[in-house]
Amino acid sequence: MPSGENSLANLKPIKPGESRNPTGRPKGPITQFLREFGDATEIEFSITITKPGKDGAVEKSRSSASISTGQQTINQAVAARLLQMAMNGDIKAIREVLNRTEGRVPHPIVVAGSRSGGGADLKGWTVEELDRYEEWQRQTQAQAESIDYEEVNDNPEE
Repeated sequence: MPSGENSLANLKPIKPGESRNPTGRPKGPITQFLREFGDATEIEFSITITKPGKDGAVEKSRSSASISTGQQTINQAVAARLLQMAMNGDIKAIREVLNRTEGRVPHPIVVAGSRSGGGADLKGWTVEELDRYEEWQRQTQAQAESIDYEEVNDNPEE
């Protein structure tokens, strides 16, 4: 049996009550993080990268940077850049600006096969109405499948 670092022999079952990630996911959504930093006018940060070197010794490299937008918040600077990209003809930026300012364009749900021939426009229906409509379609389909058309055609006088 292989005994390498990635072999199946190294797999161990999790015991009841045991956690393989005891600290869990960081608390707070990323949106909260972005709002806090987006409201700032200046951010300073430093990064430390640790990796094994060629001779096996640990190498660390450090870098620091700062972002300053003057009197604008980071969010305002990002919005200004997005508008600038849109004004330069970037289709994705235009779409994003329009979605943010006008709202997304609703996509109508059209069900083919209605009596009017064009389908049913379900825009504006509630979830309950859609559920009832779906149930009605299932029942109608089941009834249509249960009709014995040969028997109906054998008695033309009825």
